[in-house]
Amino acid sequence: MTHVFRPGDTFLGYTIERLLGEGGLGSVWLARHGMLDTLYAVKVLDRDIAKAKPE
Repeated sequence: MTHVFRPGDTFLGYTIERLLGEGGLGSVWLARHGMLDTLYAVKVLDRDIAKAKPE
């Protein structure tokens, strides 16, 4: 699986800390909010899943 993030990347005010896990639908990343200094889990869907049309 190709990852969209790398540790240290920023996204919408969050700094990506590390990869927590990955599975069939995508990956989950640990991210720190820049202003609040709190940690969050960010789930990123795999590109193929995100492009699929709902049936």
